[in-house]
Amino acid sequence: MLHVSHQAGQSGKTVPELEKTIGLMKKVVERVQRENEMLKKSSAPANQDKVAALEQENLKLKVVDVTDSLLLTSYVCVNMGDS
Repeated sequence: MLHVSHQAGQSGKTVPELEKTIGLMKKVVERVQRENEMLKKSSAPANQDKVAALEQENLKLKVVDVTDSLLLTSYVCVNMGDS
């Protein structure tokens, strides 16, 4: 088994090789950042549609709940009057 120990600054690569590696890494980071921004922008309208649909459903459920409460109150009042 080969065990190589490097001191700080002694990677075995030349300065131009290290500069090339850094340049390539920067390109990768920039590409990923652009992709992230595109994903954020493309998902925003879909999220807005989902939120709007959930708000509509929530409103419908509230209306149903109020209607059910009114019907129950009316039923109780009518039946208590019969007693």
